[in-house]
Amino acid sequence: MAITHLVILPALAIGYVALYRGVRRLAGWRKETVFVPWEDVVAVATRNMAVTVGGPAGIGWQLHILPPDPERPGYSLAGAGISANVTSLQMAMMQWEQIRRYMEEGPEAVPERADDYSVAWYKEEMARQKRRHEREGKPFWRYRLGRWMELAYFASWYTEYRVNHVLPKAIPKGWVEEWSKPLPESDWASPSDELTELSRQVEAAYERGETFLDLGPVEERFGQSGAGETAKAAYRSVPFAAHVG
Repeated sequence: MAITHLVILPALAIGYVALYRGVRRLAGWRKETVFVPWEDVVAVATRNMAVTVGGPAGIGWQLHILPPDPERPGYSLAGAGISANVTSLQMAMMQWEQIRRYMEEGPEAVPERADDYSVAWYKEEMARQKRRHEREGKPFWRYRLGRWMELAYFASWYTEYRVNHVLPKAIPKGWVEEWSKPLPESDWASPSDELTELSRQVEAAYERGETFLDLGPVEERFGQSGAGETAKAAYRSVPFAAHVG
């Protein structure tokens, strides 16, 4: 069991990445930068289900951030979405609310620091857990062994390795800097009257002490049930390879 956890599973994970890249090349997939109006972006939380001997069982949630395809109403733009695993529906809503506030209110509206799950974070977490176990009189070695068998250290190491070595190579040199240059104010998109009114209503609800979990479907609650349903023009896209330095 220990050999499976500490040797075989990491090897399978690395082999899967290599196989995935090979399949992408054979399929002729290409990367493009797609410019999408923020008001057209859709967030969807889904629950993955599995069938067991005892019946259906939930195995987790996913948050999907999708740009709609203006040429096919009701569909997302193929290959342009982002998906992330989350632990619950509440966590999906929290993630989306943080993204929404960042996009609509700016960096000052979101926490300055988030866990990066690096090796340093793992060591700090182990130190915190050790102090907690000592305070509660519980054996810490059991907790640490459990995290080791779950490959928690390997996950932190691999996350840090991808951020520092894999992701920089996946992005053409200078592409992020070029793409991130501020737009001139003349090119800024103005929010629609519907979005401005919804944002005002949501802020007023927060000031009354409500949370995003209390609001429910804000379009229906605040009388904007048809917001965002007008036809849109096709989105502009730029081939990813065109920015290779």
